[in-house]
Amino acid sequence: MNDPNNPNMVRYIGKLDAAHQQIICAAVRTHAHSKYQNAYAGILPFIPVRVCVQSVKMALETSSRRNYAVILALIESHLWLDTPSKGERARMLRQLNDAMVHKHFGYHPERGVVIPGLMAIEKVERERGLFEGKQDANDMLRPMVVLRNLAKDYWQVECAAKYRFYVDGWLVDNCS
Repeated sequence: MNDPNNPNMVRYIGKLDAAHQQIICAAVRTHAHSKYQNAYAGILPFIPVRVCVQSVKMALETSSRRNYAVILALIESHLWLDTPSKGERARMLRQLNDAMVHKHFGYHPERGVVIPGLMAIEKVERERGLFEGKQDANDMLRPMVVLRNLAKDYWQVECAAKYRFYVDGWLVDNCS
């Protein structure tokens, strides 16, 4: 039975390849309660998400490997707080290293920073000037990301909905 307050890994199995599933099972066998000491890929869909996330986080702390960070990014995709419609902003919760966030975004990332590495420019219409043509009445804006520190190494990330997966991947690569 899939409890909405304690979901199982069923909805994430499609995102994980066989190697990621084996890594998660090894982390669960090593770091989880004795109930899950015999975890294998066949019963992984029935293990609660919180058990897998906690086990992978503990494995990430004991050994700094990129595989664990990638798995956390795949599993924690449910941390997007809402699914916005077109043109709205998306918010998510992410565990990031404070020092790396300040290195890449400065000491006030809550004010908004241009999304690093993204060369997109958006046109925004504005009121026309006196002798300005309609095609010239546009402002060119770069997409921004806003990071708010909620606790030590725990951040709320906000950006345009169409860039959320790019921003999430960039943060996992550079700030985890």
